[in-house]
Amino acid sequence: MGVIVRDYEGRFILAAAKRVKGSFDPACGEAMVVELGLFLAKQHELGDVVVETDCSTVVKCVREPLQDQTELGVICRNINRELGLVGDGSIQHVSRDANEATDIMVHVETWWDEMEVWLD
Repeated sequence: MGVIVRDYEGRFILAAAKRVKGSFDPACGEAMVVELGLFLAKQHELGDVVVETDCSTVVKCVREPLQDQTELGVICRNINRELGLVGDGSIQHVSRDANEATDIMVHVETWWDEMEVWLD
């Protein structure tokens, strides 16, 4: 999985790539990436986080967390809670084209066994 963190002007702050063993449906995989991004935002003391994802299912699930016990439901409730811990956190849907750099990270991640983080 790959994450890119930018500031409010779109400038690069950090990126991370991590290999995850197992297989997940696409929405759960994207939700796990959002969790990783929020973890990094907290670790680097970033506030007022705006999460952007091209997965509308995750955006809807986070904005309207269900009380179901599916893997996606549990992850989305965690994301919803974590967004409240990073200042004025929010999540929004972006087009796949806007997420191109992160999609490239998905292919790069297979090069490492551990998580790699790049800082500006």
